[in-house]
Amino acid sequence: MNEKKAVIVTPFCEPETGACTLRVNFFKSSLEEKGFSVKIVSPKKPRVQELNKIKRFTTDRDFFSFMWKEKPDLVIGVSPPLMIAFKALVASKITGAKFILDAKEDADFYNPRLDNFLLKIKNKLLLLFRRFTYLFADRLMFLTESDMAEAIQSYGIEKKKLFMVMNGTDTKVMRRDKKEGARMRKELGVKESETLVVYAGSIGTEETGELIDSFKDPIVQEKARLLLLIAFDSTKYGKKEFDVVKEEINKSGLGDKIILRQNIPYVKVYKYFSACEIGILPWPDYLRTSLPVKLFDYCAAGLHILAKGPKGSELDKFFSKNEVGNINYSWSEFSQNLKKIIGNKKLFEKSSVKNRILAETIFDRDHQKKVFFKTIDI
Repeated sequence: MNEKKAVIVTPFCEPETGACTLRVNFFKSSLEEKGFSVKIVSPKKPRVQELNKIKRFTTDRDFFSFMWKEKPDLVIGVSPPLMIAFKALVASKITGAKFILDAKEDADFYNPRLDNFLLKIKNKLLLLFRRFTYLFADRLMFLTESDMAEAIQSYGIEKKKLFMVMNGTDTKVMRRDKKEGARMRKELGVKESETLVVYAGSIGTEETGELIDSFKDPIVQEKARLLLLIAFDSTKYGKKEFDVVKEEINKSGLGDKIILRQNIPYVKVYKYFSACEIGILPWPDYLRTSLPVKLFDYCAAGLHILAKGPKGSELDKFFSKNEVGNINYSWSEFSQNLKKIIGNKKLFEKSSVKNRILAETIFDRDHQKKVFFKTIDI
C-alpha cells in the first residue's frame, strides 16, 4: 500500500518563530502519526535560512510545478494571507487532492469601510477570492466560534464541513518550574520583592507601545519590572518592527525596568515564564474574533493573565468563561488594575494552580489533535 502524502502550504514555518509555525508543526506531527508523509511548502524570503525539510518557492510556476510532481492526497492551506491558501486550493483541484483550509483570518480584517478607492477595489477582490476558497474547500478549520459563525453567515457553508481546531499549548514543554524560575530571576537581576510581568510574542499587530507606557506610573515602576520576549523574523520588515520596539523602550526612559530578550526557542520559554507572575495580552480592538496562542501558554505556565482587549470580543468571552485573570477595555483601566494586583502573592498562587489545570484538561494540543483527526478523515 502506497504511503499517503500531505502538503502543508503556509506563509510561515521553521526557522521562523511564532504561532503559525507552532500550528504548522502541530499539523505535521499529527499527520505523521496518522501515517502521512508530510512536506511543508512556503514562499522563499530574504534572509530566512533554507532548511532541507522545507520546500521554498519563488514563483507561482515553481509552486505549481512542485505540486504537480508531488501529487499529494491531502493539501492544507494555512492563512493569512489568504492568497497563499487560495493557490493551495487551486493546486489541490489540479492534482485531485482533498483540500482543508485553516481559516485563521479575523473576520473583521475584511472591513468594507475604506476611504481609499484602490483599497476598496483590492478589498473586493480579496473577498471574491475568499468566497471561492471557503466554498470550494473540502473542510475548513477555525480557531474561534466567531470566525466559524461568520463563515456560515457570509457563505452559507454546510456545518458538516466546519471544524473547531483551536490553538493550544504543549503542557509537557510549557510548564512552571520553580527552580528554573528562581535561577532565571537571578540571571535577569529581578529582586524577590518585585513582580515580574511578561509579554511574549510577535510585534506589529499588538499594542506594545501602550504596554510600555503603562509602566511609566511611579507605583508600577517601584514594584514591578517588565520582561519582553519578542519574536521576529529575519526579514527587513521583522528587523524594522523590532527596532521600533527598541526605540519605544529608549523613549520611555524606563531604563532597567524593562528587560528585552529576542527569539527565545519555544522549548526554553518556560524558564522565563517560571520567573514571572503576570502574563500580558495587549490585544488590539480590530482583532475582535481572534485569540492569541500565548494565552494558552500563559495558562500552562501558571501565570495570572492581565489583558487589554475589545469589549464583546472573543477574548472577552474567553475571560468570562474561564476566569484566567482580568480583561480591561482601555489602557487607563489596564494601568489601574495592574497597580492593584502587583505584589498580590495569594492571587498569583491561586491563578497558578487554576490556570495550569485548565491548560492540562482543555487547552493541551492533545485534545485539539482528536478534532484534527476528524477533520482529515475525508
